[in-house]
Parts: sequence; C-alpha cells; structure tokens
Amino acid sequence: MADRDHGMPEAVVRPTDELYAVNSRLARGINITVSPETFEQYRTGYRCLACHHFPQPEPFPDRCVEPYCRYPMRRDQLAQLEFEYRGDEELWPTRTDEELRDELRGQGVWLPPD
Repeated sequence: MADRDHGMPEAVVRPTDELYAVNSRLARGINITVSPETFEQYRTGYRCLACHHFPQPEPFPDRCVEPYCRYPMRRDQLAQLEFEYRGDEELWPTRTDEELRDELRGQGVWLPPD
C-alpha cells in the first residue's frame, strides 16, 4: 500500500435527487463513482467511507485515524457500504458512434456530435 493517498482523482461525483436533513437544513445527496481499486480499499477497511482517508493503519480500525473524522469503521463501514452500493457503472461508453446509432434507431431523434 502507498504511504499516503492524496485524494481520489479518478472519482466522479454527481448530485442525486435524494434529500437529507442535516443540522435542521436540507442537503442533496451525492453519487460517488470510484475505480475498482478504490472500492476495494473501502471493502477491505483501508479507506474510510466517511472522510475517504487512506490508508488506515490496519483494516477496519475501531475508528478512522483522522482526528476530524473518527468514523466508527469497525462497527459501521461494511453495513453502510452495503446500503450505499448501487452496482457497477460504466462511465465512458465503449461503443462506437455507429453502434450507438444502430441501438437508438427508431427511438426518436438522434443528433450526431458537432
């Protein structure tokens, strides 16, 4: 494992339609899509699900080592990960324009790029 990870540059963060009550205010939910390697770090307990700190000194420490976080990783992380996991997602299409045209033919208006 790396000595210290500085963020998740490959992560894609998008807002969702979910609303949460946070300190008597409403906040929108977010959907974070990460690489399979980063997801494995969450699953094995080396990356905190709350603050995303990596690496933890051991898998699933009692609490996250970040002083501002202290998320109860051992107690809550796997259950929270299972609750939040929405499945695999392909972010960038691997199909060609021609394949997309064939798939969308007859489904309405298709506008080519440019």
